[in-house]
Amino acid sequence: MEGARLRFVIQVSVDGTIDTSFGTNGLVSVGFPDGDVQLLDLALESSGALVVCGVKVRPNPTSGQPAYKDAVALRVDASGMIDLSFNGAGAWIQASEPLPLRTFTAKYVHLLPTGHIVLRGPRNYLTAPGSDGWQITLLPDGTPVAALSILTSGGFGPYSIVGSAANTNGALLLAGYMDLPPAGLNPQLTVTLPSGTSNSSGGVYWGHPGPFGVPFSSGNKLARATSDGSGRFLFAGHNDNRTDRWYLGRTIADGSTWDQGFGTAGEVETVFPAAQSLQPTSICVLQDGRIVVAGRVFISGVQSWAFARYNAVAGAPGHVAARVNLGGAYDNGTALMKRQLFTNMQVFPYLQPYMEPSFRSVGSVPQQVIPIGAYTNTSATGMVDWIWLEFLSTSEPSTILASRAALVLRNGQVVDVDGISPVDLRCGGSTGFLRIRHRNHLSVTCSVPISLDGTPAVIDLTLPSTPTFGTDAQACGSGVCMMWPGETNGNGVVSYTGPENDRDPVLSAVGGSVPTQVLQNVYAVEDVNLDGKVKYAGAENDRDPILLTIGGSTPTNVRHEQLP
Repeated sequence: MEGARLRFVIQVSVDGTIDTSFGTNGLVSVGFPDGDVQLLDLALESSGALVVCGVKVRPNPTSGQPAYKDAVALRVDASGMIDLSFNGAGAWIQASEPLPLRTFTAKYVHLLPTGHIVLRGPRNYLTAPGSDGWQITLLPDGTPVAALSILTSGGFGPYSIVGSAANTNGALLLAGYMDLPPAGLNPQLTVTLPSGTSNSSGGVYWGHPGPFGVPFSSGNKLARATSDGSGRFLFAGHNDNRTDRWYLGRTIADGSTWDQGFGTAGEVETVFPAAQSLQPTSICVLQDGRIVVAGRVFISGVQSWAFARYNAVAGAPGHVAARVNLGGAYDNGTALMKRQLFTNMQVFPYLQPYMEPSFRSVGSVPQQVIPIGAYTNTSATGMVDWIWLEFLSTSEPSTILASRAALVLRNGQVVDVDGISPVDLRCGGSTGFLRIRHRNHLSVTCSVPISLDGTPAVIDLTLPSTPTFGTDAQACGSGVCMMWPGETNGNGVVSYTGPENDRDPVLSAVGGSVPTQVLQNVYAVEDVNLDGKVKYAGAENDRDPILLTIGGSTPTNVRHEQLP
C-alpha cells in the first residue's frame, strides 16, 4: 500500500490472511522525514528478516528543477521491526549527485550465500543526456564492502538496466541494453561469478555472439531476467524490428555460457501471428519446472496480454515410484519417519537445497515451491525432507543421465513436489541404475537396471530383498532398510574420529567450546536426526547416530558410501 510519505511491508500467512504478529497488525511502515519512499524489491534472509530497497524522492532546493532521488535499503527483522543497526544508521542511502543532476534508484536486492547483500539499479541523468547503472555490495550488517560501482556500456552509449538476478551458487546476472547510434538498441547480459569476476568471455551478449541468430545492430532489447531452482539464468526479450515475436534464453547453472540443451543453442523464438509491439514483461518458473513468459501485445490496435508456456527439459516422460528410509529420521515405534523439520516453516527451505558441484543437475530443472498442504499434513503421507535422485548409465555408472530433487514422505515414498505424483526424470526410453542421495546420509544405488517410460518404475529400497551395489549399503534390520545417517562433511565417508570426521562439524555448529549448547530451529547438515536442532550432548543428540553408523563399539571404524 502507498501513503503520502510512507510505504508498507505486509506479511501474509500461508492461508492468505495478514499475519497480525508482524509489525503493527501485519504492517510495517517505512518512511523518511525528508522525502517520499517507494519500495521496489525485497529479499528474505534465513533468519526471517527482510532486506528491502527502493528510492527516496525529495524536493530539489532549486525551484523548478527535477526532484532528487536517493537509493535506499534497510532491514526489517522477522517480527516486523526496522533494524536500526543496519549500516550503523538504520538504512543505507546513496544520495543524488547535484552537478549534473544524477539520481539513483535501488531496483534490485540479492542475497549471496556468504550473507553479503548486493544492490543494483539505474543512475539517471536528469540535466544531461545519458544513463547507466550502479551496483554496491554490503556486508550482512549493511555496511558497504567498497565504494559504489558504476555499470556502463563501455562508452558505447546510454546503458539501461532492465533485469537482475542471483542464483543459489552466488553468481549474478545483469541484463540491460545500450544505445549504439545509429544502429539502435542492443542488449547485454553479463554474468558475475561467485568469485566476483565476470565469466571467461567477459559477458554473455545476446545477438553478438549470442545464440539468437540476428545481427548485433538489429534492435534487440531485453525485458526480464530471473533464475530457476537449479541456478540457471532465464531472460526474455524482443526485437524492435520483429514485433510479432519474443525470445526466451537460458544459461547453464553457473551462468557462464548458453544452455545448449534448451531450445536451439540456448534460445527459443516464439511467434505470435498478427501481433504488433509484442513485449515480454515477466518470467515465472512453475512447480513442475515449466516456464511461463507473460507480456503485452497490440493486435489490430487493441492492447492485450500474451502468455507462453515452455517445457524446461526435452525428452519423453520417465517416471519413478521409489521408496527409501532416512535412518536419521526413522522411528522404530511407528515405522514411519519423523517430520520435525516441517514444524518450522521459517527454517525448512521452499527451494530444494541441493546445489552444484556436489549435486549436479542433468536434464531437468528441480522443483521449486512446496505446496501449503505439505506443512499441515501430519499423516503417513506427510513430508520429511528434500531428497536427490540420479539416473546412472548402465555402461558407465559415473555418467549421470538425469537428476533432480524430490520429496520423501514419512512412509518412505519419494514423490514430486505436489506430494502425490511419481518423480519424472524426463528420460523415457533410457535404461539405467537409480541412485538416491540425501544431504547428510550415505547414498544408495539399486544394482538392477530399470527402464523408464510413462508407467512408473517401482523401486522399494526399504526392503532387504532389493539388490543394491556394494556391501551393507544400507542399515537393515527387522525386515526394514534405511540409509546410513551421519555424512556431515560431504566426502562420502562416515567417521567418528580422525581427519575430516563427521563428529567435529556437529561440535563446531553448537559453538565448539561448550558441547552442551543447542542450536535451535535450523535446517543444517549437522542435524543428523532431522529434528530441527543441532545437539552434541544429551538426549536425542546428533553425535550418537554417527557412532552407531560406524558400528557403535569401535569409534575408529569408518563406513564408506557404496558405489557402482
